[in-house]
Amino acid sequence: MLDLLTDIGPRLKARAEEMDGDAIERELESMVGLSEVKNQIRHLRKSLKADAKRRSSGVQVAAAFPQHMVFVGSPGVGKTSMARLVAKIFQEVGVTKGGRLVEAQREDLVAQYVGQTAPKARKVINSAKGGVLFVDEAYRLTDCTGQDFGPEAVEELMKDLETGDPLVIIAGYQTRIDRFFDANPGLRRRFRHYFCFANYTPREIAEMFWTRVRQQGFFLESQVTVDWVANLITDHTTEAWRAEHNGGVAALLLDGAKTRLDDRLCLDAATKWDLQTLRADDLRRAAVDLQRR
Repeated sequence: MLDLLTDIGPRLKARAEEMDGDAIERELESMVGLSEVKNQIRHLRKSLKADAKRRSSGVQVAAAFPQHMVFVGSPGVGKTSMARLVAKIFQEVGVTKGGRLVEAQREDLVAQYVGQTAPKARKVINSAKGGVLFVDEAYRLTDCTGQDFGPEAVEELMKDLETGDPLVIIAGYQTRIDRFFDANPGLRRRFRHYFCFANYTPREIAEMFWTRVRQQGFFLESQVTVDWVANLITDHTTEAWRAEHNGGVAALLLDGAKTRLDDRLCLDAATKWDLQTLRADDLRRAAVDLQRR
């Protein structure tokens, strides 16, 4: 009996780990769009898991470079959400000790006066030890003129990039990230992985809108399909404007449609169905005003 329990224990643990892995894949798959980025993440995850299995089997594996990453793309394309998932993956495969993700921007790292930036940046960096530090709009650390202490924060970050603790993900527009790397010759070679986040298509934005509708407890008239919403977005927004907002378009459209719903309700006579149902005309009126917001 003891031998049986001894045999079952590792198998139960392996099954639990497999189920956790499935949860990560489900979360990855649930993200709208981003097919190329998701495939890159899957390949990286499998490679890291293979190395972990080699080590556990007694196979010598060369020391890996720190898995620092660059996420390039416009605002609202899911970079922060992907960073949170990557932190879970790093914990799963043993690259980090925990799934902790610390999110930071320039304001969190740079101080206003001489001598204050290094300790301020160090506090944030140390808070991410054992996990992942996500620096959004990282180029703002070096996009400066005159007396600015952003480069001092970069120097403080450089001290930990070789060790890989914390693992660092930087994010921002492609061209501005390139200028960020140009500002310090040693930076570029320390970031091994590049992920390019494409702008969302109108249909992908429509899918996000539908998800938000369900999450917030609303219903839609039968004619309001995903394709219908996608066409509405295409008709009332420009590609350039969508590129500046991406996933935010879904939130703006729902917020506007809810406002139209509230305006037309007679609250004294409204049923629960009336309170929860968005009509096609609510969306049309909201769409007309999208680019004015």
